[in-house]
Amino acid sequence: MVQCVSVSTLTTSGNGGVYGSTALWGRHFQLMRKTQIRTGSERNFLWHHCAQRLFFAGQLVMQRQRNLRVEAGWLFKGGGDQGLDASSECSESANEDILIFFFQLDLATRVQYALNTEQYEIAQQLRDKLTEVEAEVVKQREAKRGSTSKSEAQDKALSMIRLRADLQKAIEAENYALAAELRDEINKLEAESLAASANALVYENTPYAFRLGQKVRHKVFGYSAVICGMDPVCCESSSWRESAHVDKLTRGSNQPFYQVLVDVHVDPNLLVAYVPEENLLVPDGPRPNKGRFDHPYLSFLFYGMDAAGDFIPIKQLREKYNRPRHEVPGDPPGEASAEYACFFTLNSSRSLTSHKRCATSTTLTQLHAHLFITGLHRHPPASTKLIESYAQIGIFESSKRVFDTFPKPDSFMWGVLIKCYVWGGFFEEAVSLYHEMVYQDQTQISNFVFPSVLKACSGFGDLSVGGKNGQASEGLDMFSQMISEAVEPDSVTMLSVTEACSELGSLRLGRLGRVKEGRSVHGFVIRRAMDPELDFLGPALMELYADTGNLRDCHKVFETIKEKTILSWNTLISIFTRNGQPEEALLLFVQMQTQGLMPDSYSLASSLSACGTISFSQLGAQIHGYIIKTGNFNDFVQNALIDMYAKCGFVHSANKMFEKIKEKSLVTWNSMICGFSQNGYSVEAITLFDQMYMNCVKMDKLTFLSVIQACSHLGYLEKGKWVHHKLIMYGLRKDSYLDTALTDMYSKCGELQMAHGVFDRMSERSIVSWSVMIAGYGMHGQINATISLFNQMLGSGIKPNDITFMHILSACSHAGAVEEGKLYFNSMSEFGVEPKHDHFACMVDLLSRAGDLNGAYQIITSLPFPANSSIWGALLNGCRIHKRIDIIKSIEKNLLDVDTADTGYYTLLSNIYAEEGTWDKFGKVRSMMKSKGLRKVPGYSTIEIDKKIYRFGPGDTSHSQTKDIYRFLENFRSLVHAQVYDSEPDNSIVGTSKFNKENNVVSHSEKLAIAFGIINTRPGTTLRISKNLRVCRDCHSFAKIASKITGREIIMRDLNRFHCFRNGSCSCNDYW
Repeated sequence: MVQCVSVSTLTTSGNGGVYGSTALWGRHFQLMRKTQIRTGSERNFLWHHCAQRLFFAGQLVMQRQRNLRVEAGWLFKGGGDQGLDASSECSESANEDILIFFFQLDLATRVQYALNTEQYEIAQQLRDKLTEVEAEVVKQREAKRGSTSKSEAQDKALSMIRLRADLQKAIEAENYALAAELRDEINKLEAESLAASANALVYENTPYAFRLGQKVRHKVFGYSAVICGMDPVCCESSSWRESAHVDKLTRGSNQPFYQVLVDVHVDPNLLVAYVPEENLLVPDGPRPNKGRFDHPYLSFLFYGMDAAGDFIPIKQLREKYNRPRHEVPGDPPGEASAEYACFFTLNSSRSLTSHKRCATSTTLTQLHAHLFITGLHRHPPASTKLIESYAQIGIFESSKRVFDTFPKPDSFMWGVLIKCYVWGGFFEEAVSLYHEMVYQDQTQISNFVFPSVLKACSGFGDLSVGGKNGQASEGLDMFSQMISEAVEPDSVTMLSVTEACSELGSLRLGRLGRVKEGRSVHGFVIRRAMDPELDFLGPALMELYADTGNLRDCHKVFETIKEKTILSWNTLISIFTRNGQPEEALLLFVQMQTQGLMPDSYSLASSLSACGTISFSQLGAQIHGYIIKTGNFNDFVQNALIDMYAKCGFVHSANKMFEKIKEKSLVTWNSMICGFSQNGYSVEAITLFDQMYMNCVKMDKLTFLSVIQACSHLGYLEKGKWVHHKLIMYGLRKDSYLDTALTDMYSKCGELQMAHGVFDRMSERSIVSWSVMIAGYGMHGQINATISLFNQMLGSGIKPNDITFMHILSACSHAGAVEEGKLYFNSMSEFGVEPKHDHFACMVDLLSRAGDLNGAYQIITSLPFPANSSIWGALLNGCRIHKRIDIIKSIEKNLLDVDTADTGYYTLLSNIYAEEGTWDKFGKVRSMMKSKGLRKVPGYSTIEIDKKIYRFGPGDTSHSQTKDIYRFLENFRSLVHAQVYDSEPDNSIVGTSKFNKENNVVSHSEKLAIAFGIINTRPGTTLRISKNLRVCRDCHSFAKIASKITGREIIMRDLNRFHCFRNGSCSCNDYW
């Protein structure tokens, strides 16, 4: 949560010069108060202007007022003749650092304010600005705290590379005097680089004796203070160090220095001091120190005081220094020395084994220091193992520094570092390192290097790394170089070459060329008999053919493998699952077990995914039983089970599985939220998202996509806005998927303006983005805007697909635009789109609504395939609207022969029979539904009030305000019944008597929701209603009258479209 603090709230007290002034802050942040954020050079100027001038205007006043010297002895060794007082430790840069931190908090607050006022464009600009500021602050902080040494070491390493090249040339030219000078200079640089690297390591692993928020006391001056910042070494300027006599400290400048807030009652002028660790101590006393401590910064940097009397730092302050709330104290010296003794051995062979036991960066750094002291760091095996050990715990920069400081790395050390970069996914750096290795031309390149470099070229995914103008990729060029130089590749090398071709097969240059290159590699393996039985290269070759779209050859490779291991089976099962052939994947899963191989977690997860794709819940449940028997539970399998049950529609089973998992990963949360959302359990999906947020679980784009879709389904506008807020505050880089989901959400929540705003701000618009926006305008009945947007899409060079045409035809149907609909339908062939069932259903619906029932029937008789329930249902609806029962009777046999699981179709047909009083046919249709196990979908409506969703069913009496709702409906009906409003029972109301029909109409869910909204909101408040079925005519009329009498706007979304009721009329013009 963003700390809600504004820098402008800093005010003056009795000492205005000390506490700051509102006028000063107003000058620095007046630009930020404007509603527009400048860009480009103006924004950079704003940042630099604030960064340079953010300190107290009263600093000069403070200097003049410091006439009081604290009567204390010389705080450093050597006597007190210098007469220093507490003001010598005053630090303007520390003060400025805190004020810049306030500036960040202020920006974060302004982002939140812009979100709260729904100024999303401004909020996004402010968030981007905050990101820039944070990056600049981190850069400056790193420059002070160790990265200077890091950069210095890197610069010296590059200088040594150049000098070694010059040295080689001098030797070749027999200029031995110059060679000697260069050799001396290289030795000097090696020593300096080693010292800089060691210094950088010290910075990164500095232990601190005090923690943020801890109360301390100055050893010499005696004042009380609170820790608010820390540096691993003194980061002040040389002039400050000189004035503070830092060189006379016992531990000098290479010790932690702390930013401390000084109690204003002790010294009102000092404010912020920069104190070395050796001059601080924890106050004595058995009881917690909860005495009074005053400082103007306390309320901004800390939440309050804890039970121990220390202050609790705000979240942003802890994140700034990467500190937990309470740090675990260091072990006693005796224990530490005993612990590390096992690592410190005096010969390099034992040191190599001790690397394996270094589980933490601290222990590994201790071992590194030992090697450095004993001189064993010059031994290639020890340094090589150290490089690998740092990489294994994720500290790749330390690996590189060890490498840079080694005098003359051999080929094996180069290969190990390249391999480490590939482990960490730093493919570009690995390729660059290889270039550097080749450039030196002093190291014999061994076969060990090539596999890692080839894998790096494959993983880098940029075909221009090693060539220009469409030349082959770096990896394949390197393979060719190996062959031309008569370097015999082994099976490991060929594995990397195969993976390179596989990766490149899915990239933008197309698959044809990659297939050819992949076949060449395959042929090379066969000719050289490198792996005749494909036991080692088989899975990689299968992935190669799969990624290039050739599943048949992929299966052939599998059949060629003589000894099919579990890895081979798993690879093929996974390939078929990923490529949309789940049945074949499951057949392989069964075959594998008949061959005597028991599935592992990878086999089980892939098979469960295949079961979910085709909703094969029976086999999925059997696999679950096998997992329970074998106890083969891990995160991979558990997530696959959740996904399988959710895709099969067994959401409760998926949720039970989810609740059993104690340590839930992000994938676990996402799987369950996605399962809820895709199965229509939108409320549960949003509730789970709220749990993630409350438990501070890290979220990614998939999390936000799933919850945005849930808000879209519910029409939950306020929650959708809140999620949009969090998406911006999280600083996730938005892409077309998120922007498209937001556009869809706002459209389906009735906020077309906001939807179009998100759409306009998209940097790249895909065909999906255009289709979603077109559908949004179509749902709102704005046919002119829909057509205009469609033309804009064509003008931008985007070709419409079948979904786009379905949306534009649906928009024409809702608006009754018959000629436009025919035009777009006939133009589908021009774009290479073949009309499908849904397109014909839209055309039949368009003509039927407009009264051209003969034309609609003509389309059905000319279909190239049998009409489905959606097409016949569109014609049925038109016949109902225009009272053409004669047409229904003529096509009655076709209507009853339709085999479908669409309950809406049977419900519509049975209700038409009931409306006509033909109860025998009504009973026949209902019997058909019962025999197929189908039930009428119960209608319900929801209304959003005060960020909460309330749901009502027909005749609902479960609500606490049921009496008030029905009393309101009765009074409302009595008020307007005789004058304006006569009930028009819809065909969805079925009963055997007029009383039952009338009673059902009165208690429709839409009316209950509207009545509840009117009772519980202020006059003039817009009501937002969502209905899961098509709104009936009676409720449509009721909403029109209610909008006129109450003076409210009522926005209702039904199954097909939006209805916006204002002053007694609807945006659909009674055409729906």
